Amino acid sequence: MVSDRARAALRNPSYLRVANLIGIRQLDSGSDVDQIEKYIRENGDPYENALAAANRATEQVRARSIQDLKALTTSFEQRIGQMNADFNSRYGSLQSAADARYNDLNQILLQRTNDYNTQLAASQAALDQSQQLYEDQVKLATNQANAFVPEANPSARTATAGDDRQNLFNNVRQRSKQLSDLNLLSGVGAQGNPLAGLQIA
Repeated sequence: MVSDRARAALRNPSYLRVANLIGIRQLDSGSDVDQIEKYIRENGDPYENALAAANRATEQVRARSIQDLKALTTSFEQRIGQMNADFNSRYGSLQSAADARYNDLNQILLQRTNDYNTQLAASQAALDQSQQLYEDQVKLATNQANAFVPEANPSARTATAGDDRQNLFNNVRQRSKQLSDLNLLSGVGAQGNPLAGLQIA
């Protein structure tokens, strides 16, 4: 019999994930739920941990990329300024050469900026993929919980039939049914026990 706590845990994707991690094969008792909740208290929710890790990694990439771009921009500006000063002091007539060099460096800066934007877009895509994976796992776990089928009621018996049918009918006539031959199962019509009803042993 599945306890109420276990039935609620079967609808929780995080609980199902932890059950797999700690080796619970059949989540059906309060003690199983206690083990799962102890794991979550000590280690955190596995899906929330994965999503938080993805967010942290994306933020680190974003922060590092911004810092690198700032440092690169400052370095280029300093180099360009120094080159312009050198050309003006030494080769005032070669302004066109300085402009060409400036344009080259400016193109490099634009390329690095484009590379940064591409990397940032890739990081955002990875974060979106992690979020989608989390949602898919939640949906899968919910579907698995809804598809849970309990084991057959142990009081149910398979009818004896076949080549021994004549003896079976004779036995039925010789022995009248007693009230003890009947099993009344509660929860008729409830989704949690599809075998509920009156069964003849």
